[in-house]
Amino acid sequence: MKDMKVRSRTIAIGFACAGVMSIAFGTASFAAEPATYVAGLRRLTETEYRNSIADTFGSGIDVQGRFEPERRVGGLLASSSAILSITSSGFEGYSKMADNIAAQVVNEKNRGKLISCTPKSATAPDDKCAGEVLSHYGLMLFRRPLRDAEIKARMALAANLAKSSGNFYTGLRYALASLVSSPEFLFRVETAVANGKDSTLDNYSRAARLSYLFWDTTPDAELLGAAQSGALATPEGVSKQVDRLMASPRLENGMRAFFADYLELDTFGNITKDPTIYPKFMGSVVDSAKEETLRSAIDLTLKSNGDVRARPSSTARSPRSTACGSISSRTGCLMNSPKARGAAGC
Repeated sequence: MKDMKVRSRTIAIGFACAGVMSIAFGTASFAAEPATYVAGLRRLTETEYRNSIADTFGSGIDVQGRFEPERRVGGLLASSSAILSITSSGFEGYSKMADNIAAQVVNEKNRGKLISCTPKSATAPDDKCAGEVLSHYGLMLFRRPLRDAEIKARMALAANLAKSSGNFYTGLRYALASLVSSPEFLFRVETAVANGKDSTLDNYSRAARLSYLFWDTTPDAELLGAAQSGALATPEGVSKQVDRLMASPRLENGMRAFFADYLELDTFGNITKDPTIYPKFMGSVVDSAKEETLRSAIDLTLKSNGDVRARPSSTARSPRSTACGSISSRTGCLMNSPKARGAAGC
């Protein structure tokens, strides 16, 4: 029992130290590039985080934990992503989520399909295999290739913990967790580069901005490839990727995220009704109202080429101006005032 406690403490200390060293080395490496600077930081929303993890590791990975609260700026939650930070307790929560995600990735159930290589020994470090896995997932999570200092720090972490624990996958787990809990993943770091006398976003920042705008998730392999090749540095290359993103069925994910934010559908959960007057009102009605609103908005904008502003009876208007009215007469009968219910023929 005492040996287990010592080993756990060693792992925890190694994880913390390597994480700090990784951030420090990454910052130093970045500062050594005088032609670039950080133009913006945008904290991932909960849906962006969940979608990014699903697209990186697969939909079978559960994301469990508490997210930092969001705040509306100018009527949109997304607008606050550029000004919100993460509290110390919030970072602790993200660290726990990261460890849980990494543990699922390397467990016996998933490692066969999520770990692209097999170590020489499951009880000893393997820098080649660890480096391959960390480089692959680092690109997807950081939305750019890892810098030398970043990959070296995490390979050292994986090797040290694999040696102390006697398990290659334990070392890899904590190295992966350090990627998922890193500010480089939790925030979209937008980097600017010199463009004559002006500055412009670099290709990887452009790829991330396009992907989160249209798909509400991290860039896919083709978009990252366009960034690496320099195609996104040209108007033609950007236009080609925009056409591809908009032609994909995944565009609906981005549109749902936009309308859910724009129409303030998250506020529906705050609705309360007197059960004596509204005996049929329950949580499922709120969920149905959200889904009906989103489906109507998506149908109008992506399928029918309509205009959500031309639907005066729909909740495709902000709840602030509709008094939480419903998109359908059925739901409206449950959610509107008694007077409105009578006018609607309920």
